[in-house]
Amino acid sequence: MLKNNKTYKFVNHPYQIIENSPWPFIIGMCAFMYMTLNGVFLSYGCHNLYSIAFFKHFYHFSFIGLLLAVSLWWFEMIQESVIEGAYTKKVQLNISIGMILFIISEVMFFFGFFWAFFHFSLNPSDAIQGNWPPVSVEAIFAYGLPLINTVILLSSGVTLTWSHVSLYRNNKKESVIGLFLTIVLGLIFTKIQFVEFCLAKFTIADSCYGSVFYMLTGLHGFHVLVGTIFLCVAFVRLVTNYFNKTRFSGFELAIWYWHFVDVVWLFVFSGIYCWGNA
Repeated sequence: MLKNNKTYKFVNHPYQIIENSPWPFIIGMCAFMYMTLNGVFLSYGCHNLYSIAFFKHFYHFSFIGLLLAVSLWWFEMIQESVIEGAYTKKVQLNISIGMILFIISEVMFFFGFFWAFFHFSLNPSDAIQGNWPPVSVEAIFAYGLPLINTVILLSSGVTLTWSHVSLYRNNKKESVIGLFLTIVLGLIFTKIQFVEFCLAKFTIADSCYGSVFYMLTGLHGFHVLVGTIFLCVAFVRLVTNYFNKTRFSGFELAIWYWHFVDVVWLFVFSGIYCWGNA
């Protein structure tokens, strides 16, 4: 329909027609540069290359560019949802289904590494003297830092549920407090796991035990970090009144992801730290 030399589009469907966006390309390039430089640093030594001004500035530029591009893309998506109203009920349902499928793919991802761990532990080869853990590996004591981290992560699930229920009851103050405590507990978990890795007396190169252990625990720690960022974005949106008791899909997806991380850690702690160290 033409009116005053302008074209008006009438949308008679519940779906979102996504417009062209530069952010996926920019984020992909920044992430590629950042990960490539990390690989180069690990291969040739951080101190040797980091002292060169070109590598140092390029490393900082790629990291800052990645954070800035991700933030701007998030802002654009929030604008589509809140201001433009592009996220209809149908769109929100499709996003939820996509999140469910993503979590299922992550379950399969972790399942593969658990399969490798139990395969090596139940059938220790002669290369590791038929012992599990191998004789050369001094495993981490399960009831020290790992147990503390278990209590912290399970507590974060409780505070997150408190925040979720408070939002349902339209109690913004308690919802903000519960979500803030969850973020703090997630950061504490990451810090303790970093300390645990620093104190460990074996590396990822120490037989199949070290490889599978660090892949499982390290990837889980990465998922905790991603979940913490996810919750931080939800926290900012909650404080700035983007969520209410009837519309909080972004927060709900973050809750699903965090509870998935909690459940995976229970398997990691019971299977890897407790049973796998016996």
